[in-house]
Amino acid sequence: MFVPPEDRSIPPQWEPPRRPDPNARRQENAAITLIILVSILALFAPIAGGTLVGVAVALFGH
Repeated sequence: MFVPPEDRSIPPQWEPPRRPDPNARRQENAAITLIILVSILALFAPIAGGTLVGVAVALFGH
């Protein structure tokens, strides 16, 4: 089907793909490392908390 030139849609201007920011990957790795560290600390926090309570009871429970 023929479309007159004045009715044709203009294709969008092509842009070259942007190069990824080199700091983006570093920030992502830092965020993942922080999440892992917080998860490990969350595993040991109840143990440390229980130990502190045990020490407090042993010292001041008499």
